[in-house]
This record gives sequence, C-alpha cells and structure tokens, in this order.
Amino acid sequence: MSINISLLYKCYQILSESRLLPYETFLVNYTAKIPEFISVVVTGALHIWKRQMLLSIAGGTICYMLLIHMI
Repeated sequence: MSINISLLYKCYQILSESRLLPYETFLVNYTAKIPEFISVVVTGALHIWKRQMLLSIAGGTICYMLLIHMI
C-alpha cells in the first residue's frame, strides 16, 4: 500500500483553508519531532532485542520524557 503524497497534500490544503487544522500542523517544526523519532527507534530496538512489550513501552516512554526535558 503506497501513500499518494499529492493526495495527502491536497487534503491538508483543503483542511487548512477551511480552518479545521491549525497553521503549524503539517510537519512545520521538524526539530520537535526528533525526540519522538528517537523514542520510536528505542522502543522498536528494545522490543526486537528483548521481546517484552512492557519493557519496550516503558523504555520508549522514559526515553521520550528524558529527551523532551533535556532538549
């Protein structure tokens, strides 16, 4: 299943023109997404390494909280 980027962008334009979305919704602030991306990678790596769901979720959450408070 492939995502059609132009279709997504058209939907975004329609929603933003109708004021249903805030102005800064569509990937405007890339630096705010860095802790989220790192936490997802840590969660995935922990799950692949240990195969324990609770450890993966807790590790990813702790990683995210540390990153957003440090950055």
